[in-house]
Amino acid sequence: MSQQEPRASWIQPQGERDLASILIPAFNAQMTIAATLDCIVKQTYRPIEVVLIDDGSTDRTDALIQEWIRSVGQRSDLVVRYVRQSNQGLLACRNRSTLESRGEYIQYLDADDLLHPLKLESSIEIMKQDPTLDVVISRTQTFREDHEISAKLRSPPAERSWTARETTGPTLAYAFWY
Repeated sequence: MSQQEPRASWIQPQGERDLASILIPAFNAQMTIAATLDCIVKQTYRPIEVVLIDDGSTDRTDALIQEWIRSVGQRSDLVVRYVRQSNQGLLACRNRSTLESRGEYIQYLDADDLLHPLKLESSIEIMKQDPTLDVVISRTQTFREDHEISAKLRSPPAERSWTARETTGPTLAYAFWY
């Protein structure tokens, strides 16, 4: 940690060392949840914990999640924790999954998003190289149902660390959090 910039007081590093927690809120996500979960299995980084919160879906989301969990099976390098709750909204799901997570690293992932297979490995490597970092932001792409790229979002590569002053204002509000 840099002596010039101490870690912000609201950040309390904790969690099981080297474990990456992928936190997924889902509501009526039957069209996308299987692909989202499959991209996790393809991650090159291990160990991974997946915390799935089904926010009272009324479609087949619950059945598809349970089917995927059975297909993955019990593994020591990929642990899945699944909670089904009454509908409370996205923020409540994110908060609950954060509280349920046990990992040193956290990756938020929506039920209609995909991760590049090297996403966790490369992000965690960056954080290990510079332990003063609290957040790593990646470039993103949007895609259509046929998985063809439809747009590349303009998120510049991190060329420097942000100061505490920069992270309290609009800088973070306009960052792409994928």
